[in-house]
Amino acid sequence: MSDLEQLQSQVSKLRSEADLLTQARDLAQAELVTAATGMKDLLSHLNKSGNDVSTTGSINTSTVDAQHLVTATAQETLTKLGYGSLKTDGIVGSGTRKAITAFQRANKLYVTGELDAPTLRLLTPGKLASQ
Repeated sequence: MSDLEQLQSQVSKLRSEADLLTQARDLAQAELVTAATGMKDLLSHLNKSGNDVSTTGSINTSTVDAQHLVTATAQETLTKLGYGSLKTDGIVGSGTRKAITAFQRANKLYVTGELDAPTLRLLTPGKLASQ
């Protein structure tokens, strides 16, 4: 096999791999859009019912912010897993960042110190039960 044929074969394999990665990315984006839509609907419902005294028995009119909810849930899970005693305030401070970094290292994730998609995927209750 000539050098040119080897290169053509490699290029063909790389194109196939790139196509698979593109399909995987598109599927992940579709799942994120679906999840975000569901989250928006849930938050909208929570915010509406939170303002309805007859539903909650409360006059608390504060609204729920998706990012704070996700962060607070992650903080609670990280605490349960032993990554520190984090305040579940929905704010990513230095303690939360340290816990995220330690969790990412322990789970062989790319260490960003952020609640990125791979980290959140592992922090979801269904994933934790399988660990």
